[in-house]
Amino acid sequence: MSEQKTSTDGLMKIGELAKAANVNVSTLKFYVKEELIRPALKTGRNMSWYSPDCVATIRAVSLTHLTPPGKREGGKLGGRA
Repeated sequence: MSEQKTSTDGLMKIGELAKAANVNVSTLKFYVKEELIRPALKTGRNMSWYSPDCVATIRAVSLTHLTPPGKREGGKLGGRA
């Protein structure tokens, strides 16, 4: 039997995607939870790979000023409004 390998060529881990899109990993996790972006490939329970096309989606979402709950302008947690 031959073992089928899954290619991750051209795909990015969440940290690489965050760097490419200039956002925090926590922001991307929020976007994934809200199904604004989806992994192109999951290789394990805690390992997902994303298409470079997600960068454009993330930038578009960022332009709408959608931020995770608990965040406010300036990216600071909590505090007074």
